[in-house]
Amino acid sequence: MMPIRITGPSLCTNCVHRGRCVFERTAAGPVQHCDEHLVIAPAQSAVPSVAPVVNDFVPTGLCVTCDHGTTCALRSPDRIVLHCEHYE
Repeated sequence: MMPIRITGPSLCTNCVHRGRCVFERTAAGPVQHCDEHLVIAPAQSAVPSVAPVVNDFVPTGLCVTCDHGTTCALRSPDRIVLHCEHYE
């Protein structure tokens, strides 16, 4: 029996068993599901380590003793906060 050439989108196009698989040879059309389908995962590139950002900002005014000092968006190095509704 002549092997049937699969035309169109098929799982077999990126399978590691391509060319040696019985399911691929006996398929009457494009293979849409296969329990033996296996793809080699691409090598993971090393993620460059990110140096921590050093915050040189020294809070002044109310920000020095506020509980929200690390998450507050109102403080900035160019202003001294003397009144704040969010101060705790």
